[in-house]
Amino acid sequence: NIYQNGRAYGDRMIKTPIGKYNVFPASNFIDVAIQDGDEITGLAYFKDKILQFKKRKVFVINISGDSEYLEDTFEHVGINKQCQVVTTPYGICWANSRGCFLYDGKEMINLIDDKIGAESLQSTGIAGTQNYWSIFTSYSPAIGYIKSTKKLLIVENTGYQTGSTTLSMGTLKIEGYTYDFTSKGWTFLMNKVTGIEDSTKVSQTGLLSNFVNNEDGDVLYYAVGASGDDGNINAI
Repeated sequence: NIYQNGRAYGDRMIKTPIGKYNVFPASNFIDVAIQDGDEITGLAYFKDKILQFKKRKVFVINISGDSEYLEDTFEHVGINKQCQVVTTPYGICWANSRGCFLYDGKEMINLIDDKIGAESLQSTGIAGTQNYWSIFTSYSPAIGYIKSTKKLLIVENTGYQTGSTTLSMGTLKIEGYTYDFTSKGWTFLMNKVTGIEDSTKVSQTGLLSNFVNNEDGDVLYYAVGASGDDGNINAI
């Protein structure tokens, strides 16, 4: 989604000259898999690889030599927004309706495999004690990395949700997950993301910003409660 001379290039990346990080010459571009009916939605790098995200695909671009080349392509695991991607010491991680993925510079794995049921196993309504991934294709999740605990933080939706679409266990709303890189285990987050403990007082989940890290590596984000909610929030 780069604009040059009044024209939009949905598949184009611009690179800077060596040592000039704020200079982007119009002729210094990289086009990978252009005109495929998709558009670039996010970028991340790890070691000598750039991951170029589109809505349906992820391209691995090798930048170790004098010229870049397409090294690998992952189908059906794309993202809609940059907030769905985070770089960790272990590699690049991203979340979508199909799971939470890690690319370590060599291969991609789905961190929920054999641990949390995928979207195809989801049901509607009350989740009960079912153990499944509750990020749907229409959601806009966000992901962050907490340095002190070596954990991923994933919120299932940064946009408004009604009570009927928010999965729950009893009176507790499932708002997201954490993944522990040390134990390789997952934890459900229930009424933790918005800071409102009593789900009966919240008719909807409000808007959340993307995640950022402060100088200590802790995750910060902004939360805005939905209009009319009891215990409305508007804070970091």
